[in-house]
Amino acid sequence: EVDAFYCFGSGHCNNTQVTLDTTVPESEEICTDIFGNEWKNVGWEDFRSSVKAVLGLMSEGYISSAALADAKSNTGVLAMAACAQGNFACDNIYCKENYCDNPSYRRQYGWAAWAL
Repeated sequence: EVDAFYCFGSGHCNNTQVTLDTTVPESEEICTDIFGNEWKNVGWEDFRSSVKAVLGLMSEGYISSAALADAKSNTGVLAMAACAQGNFACDNIYCKENYCDNPSYRRQYGWAAWAL
């Protein structure tokens, strides 16, 4: 469930730039297009606190509209951490192959795929 929300909330399900052939240098360019240079400064503590925040929000069984901005902000940090670790394109393909086109996950988390 957390992965599904991450996939939609971080924008992986809407991203058309990443393909199966995307290289790490191309992925870094995509990260810069999406996040500016902010992704280059994301570290372990940012990642850890964002995972904790998303898990906390999801433990309530749903994410209220009031918590939506916070949830999307935290999934964005997780995507930036993927950029910093060099696995942004891998995360994107993983999402597309496992969650983005799944009707159940689209119903549950599709609303999180769009900008606020």
